[in-house]
Amino acid sequence: MAYSTGVLDILIVVENIGDYILIEGYLSAEHVEIKPTRASTLKEATLELNTKHNFKIILLDLSLQDAEANEIVVKKLVALAPNTPIIVLIDDASKEFGAKTFSLGISDYLLKEDLTSSQLAKSIFYSIERKNIDLKLNESERKYKALFDFSPLPMWVLDKHTLEFLNVNEAAVALYGYSKKEFLAMNVRDLWTKDIQEEIETAWQKNYHDKFGAKVKHLKKNGELIHVEIRSNPIDFDGRKARVTQAKDITGQLVAEQALKCSEKRFRSLVQDASDLMIIMDFKGKLSYVSPSSLQMTGISDLEMIQNNFFHYIHENDLESVKEHILKLKKNKRIQIPSYRIKTSNDKWRYIETIVTNLNDDPSVRGLVANSRDITEFIKQEKKLVRSLKRYDIVAKATSDTITDYDVGNDKMYYNKGIKSVFGYSKNEIENNGRWWNDKLHPEDKEHVNKCSKKIKKLKSGHIQIEYRF
Repeated sequence: MAYSTGVLDILIVVENIGDYILIEGYLSAEHVEIKPTRASTLKEATLELNTKHNFKIILLDLSLQDAEANEIVVKKLVALAPNTPIIVLIDDASKEFGAKTFSLGISDYLLKEDLTSSQLAKSIFYSIERKNIDLKLNESERKYKALFDFSPLPMWVLDKHTLEFLNVNEAAVALYGYSKKEFLAMNVRDLWTKDIQEEIETAWQKNYHDKFGAKVKHLKKNGELIHVEIRSNPIDFDGRKARVTQAKDITGQLVAEQALKCSEKRFRSLVQDASDLMIIMDFKGKLSYVSPSSLQMTGISDLEMIQNNFFHYIHENDLESVKEHILKLKKNKRIQIPSYRIKTSNDKWRYIETIVTNLNDDPSVRGLVANSRDITEFIKQEKKLVRSLKRYDIVAKATSDTITDYDVGNDKMYYNKGIKSVFGYSKNEIENNGRWWNDKLHPEDKEHVNKCSKKIKKLKSGHIQIEYRF
């Protein structure tokens, strides 16, 4: 049977030329293409290995006369070609040493007395394949070690049964403040806070053989409390049942989440639970958000209102004015819309006033934010006051008496037309203050009038009637 190894580039270290010819014959019988190189001494073999690094395999005859000892020869050759499989050929008397060569890095040993072409070919093929597998395994372990050692996240390996630390990476040392030596003398339970020990112990026992993940609280060496998210998987570590664990510090994340919750709570308090109506819309009145207070203000729920256009709810006599004010936001950041009427669920109208801010540039809003408050009662009172003032003005104009209105706090006095008809003072001759009026009192009546005036100022309601000369 010919084994497929491609071109067999082989270094044969053998002193006796007859042995070399015999080995070459064995190789030719089983391999389609061989490329042998002979070294008769360890010195020659060293020279070949230093100048050529692509040998697929090395055959070493351990009967070299210049070798100080077989063990030294083996060690030197393994050191010279660590990635090349080496097969040693030994005499029957050296069987015991042949077994020992495995621990020195030799791939296989064969007895020269029993050597055959098929036996040699089989040993070469399996030695090459095994070395390739070992190299791939070593490369995989090297990459794993690099991933472990240089991972930006803290990682450690624990004994599966005792939870003692078997290995930790630099990120774990940096986060927790313990040295690697201190870690290796610890148990992972030393990191747990007392309040979670029972919970985490139960969870670990439940997932003893499986993948395991949890959010836990740990204590650093300096006593600082941190929150970490851990992921743990079972592995074999140097022949021991173990678990490899990755820890992610989420303390900052939890703080940020808590701040967000507080922010959302404030938002609900200020916006969603407030009596004022807040909406977000575009310039065409299309709504993208309506606060729940719409139900309280208009009797229309936010879910129903958002399905319609904002302008749909505005009184037709106020619509053009509102639209004109909104268009001003294309040049202004904020505008105030004077009072206008908005339709309620029972087709009645409420007066509201609105402040609108253009937040189209804010990626979290992308719209016009309108804050509105119900001023219906204020408008009603204002209308009553206007009607009352009109009636007062009508009465004041209709009477021939002099009517005086005195603003005590600001010392301002106002007169109707009776001041002209009764006393003869024109509008230009009047000073609207208490001093002007006081100067016109008869000197004999001033003291009496001033006393009565003080009584009037103290009264919250009621009247006083006095007579005096003016």
